[in-house]
Parts: sequence; C-alpha cells; structure tokens
Amino acid sequence: MKTTKHLLLLAALSVLGAANSYADLTQVDGVYQIGTPADLVAFSALVNEGQTDANAVLLCDIGMSNTTGFNPIGTAEAPFKGTFDGKGHRIMNLQIIAGNYAGFIGCVVGGATIRNLILDETCSISGGKRVGLVGGSNGEGIVTMECLGNEATITGSGANAGGIFGGNTSSKSTIIIERCYNAGNVTGSKESGAISGWIGSSSLEHSLAYCYNIGTVTGYKDESQYVYRGSPAHIENIFSTLGTQGTIVSNEAVASGELTWLMNGQTFLNPKFFQTIGVDSKPLFDSTHEVVIKAGDAYSSFNPADGNSIKDACNFMIDEESQRAEETVASQALLDEYVALLQSWQGIETYEAFVTAYTNAQPLKQ
Repeated sequence: MKTTKHLLLLAALSVLGAANSYADLTQVDGVYQIGTPADLVAFSALVNEGQTDANAVLLCDIGMSNTTGFNPIGTAEAPFKGTFDGKGHRIMNLQIIAGNYAGFIGCVVGGATIRNLILDETCSISGGKRVGLVGGSNGEGIVTMECLGNEATITGSGANAGGIFGGNTSSKSTIIIERCYNAGNVTGSKESGAISGWIGSSSLEHSLAYCYNIGTVTGYKDESQYVYRGSPAHIENIFSTLGTQGTIVSNEAVASGELTWLMNGQTFLNPKFFQTIGVDSKPLFDSTHEVVIKAGDAYSSFNPADGNSIKDACNFMIDEESQRAEETVASQALLDEYVALLQSWQGIETYEAFVTAYTNAQPLKQ
C-alpha cells in the first residue's frame, strides 16, 4: 500500500514538474514566444502533455547544445495540430534519438502547420519508422509544411525516413509540402525519400510543389522515387541533383544561381529563395542574401537595397540581353527597338524603377 501511494505521489510530482516547466512560457495574442532552449523544451512538454493545438513562434536562432529534456513536439497519442512558425530562424546542435515519429515535430494530425524553419547541419534525428524534420502523421485533415529546410542527418531504423516528412500513416492526412528543401543525408531501411517518405495515396489531394533536394538518400525504393513516395494530386517544380524523380539539375546549376531562378518560378519578382552567387552554395530562405536574375543564358545576383548593386544588375542585363537579341532576333527594326529599350535602363538605382523597367520590357521581349 505504501509503495502504491509512493508511486502515485511520484506520478503527481512528475505531472506538476511538467506543468511547471512550461508555466513561464510567454504568450502574445495566444501564441507562445520561443526565444531560448528552455522555452523549446517547455513547449515540447506543453504539447506532449495534451495542449496539442498550441501555437508557437521562434524569436531567434536557437542552439540546443548541452540542453536536455527536449522531445519531439507531438506524439502518436498526442499529435500536434497547432502552428509552429520558425520565422526563418535556425535550430542548431539538436540531437534527437526517439522511436517512431521521430522529428523536431514528431507526430502531427489535421490542422498542423509548420513553416519558416531550418534544421542546420549540426543537428541529427534518429528513430524507428517515420523520421524527418516532421516525423509523420496519423490522422485525418490537412497538414501543411512550407518553407522548411533540412540540413540535418536523418536516420530511421525502419521505413519512411524523409528530409522534411517521414510518412503519412495509412494515407489518412492530406499532406501539403511547398517551398522546402533537403540538403541533409537521409537513411531509412526502405521506402524513404529525400523530401518525403510515404506522402499518401491518390485518394486525397496531396500537394508537393517548389521543393529541391541536394542530399543523399539510403533506403529509397528506386531511382524514380528518390525524392518522395506516393501519389500527390499536385506536383510542380520538383528538383534534385540525384535520382531520376522530378527535374534533374547539376551541382553547377545549384552553385550558379540557376536552381534559385527555377525555384522562384523564373522571375526575380517576389522571390522566396535567395542566393549570393559566389558565396552561397545553394538557394536559401534568408532575404538578407541577394536576389538572383537571369539574362540570356547567364545568372547574376544583386542586393535590392543597394543602388550600386542595382546599377550592376541593370548593366548585366543590358549586356547579356543585347547580345542574345542580336543572335536570335531576325527583324532589325525589332532588334533596334529592344536594344534601345534596354539601354534606357542605364542609371537605374532603385529596386522599384528596376522592377518597372523589367516588367515593361517583357511584352517586347516575348
């Protein structure tokens, strides 16, 4: 009897301790503000103790060195269905060793949205089945993952490891994965993919769009399922340096800015990916890096807040576009008109003026 009472007391103290661990979390308009490793540990406890619809936002990059107590956010018994917005920040030095549904976000269900977050190369996630930045889903409803970057090492001892998403159990969830990338090494026993393991069957409106992979995969089914497994209803602009799934791009295309241009829909207007060519090895979400432009068959990048950089971008486009037009336009009158229009860009120093000039030139270019 004393033993039973003692165990009950320990259980009660354990629950109280978990409650106290997240009692000090700050909320703004109902959204938990995550600014320290301790906050992240507390939020994981909050969700896993039952507040599965909690919403959170990262306030800064967070390094998890020498931090204990963090568990994947969301479990099979308490799947996460809130919103986690990383605001473009990075998680660093996080090592996760868990079972099934192992991930920074563990298990999710309909209503979950995870966005604007990067796990960098100092992180690693190891688990059983369904392992990824988001481990997997196990219920109905729409699960959205957007603007996520995985640079971590992902390892699953079972099936369905993925850089972004592990697997959709029984294809119950409708999975939306957009504008994400994998640059990490992914290993699973089988049925794994660079971006996603099992995304789902054709019975639901799954979507996979504007994603790229430059990482390696061990445990994929075949080369034609290197990036993802399943049957998304909507597939658009999927790129990989390996396998045969999606559009295959070279390492040179990644470094040159070509992939960034493609990921932005072949325009520099309202970009989602950025790359300072010659400095950055791949497309990034960070808008403090430069915007990629294409002229002729060449790529360059510029800082839209720097007048001299904009002038250089205009001169680049004037030179490259003029040369290409001279090689391809048969009508001398049309060629003269287009070159004269390009020459009028000289001296442009503001991004707004550059956008206007570029937009106005498109009908004549076509």
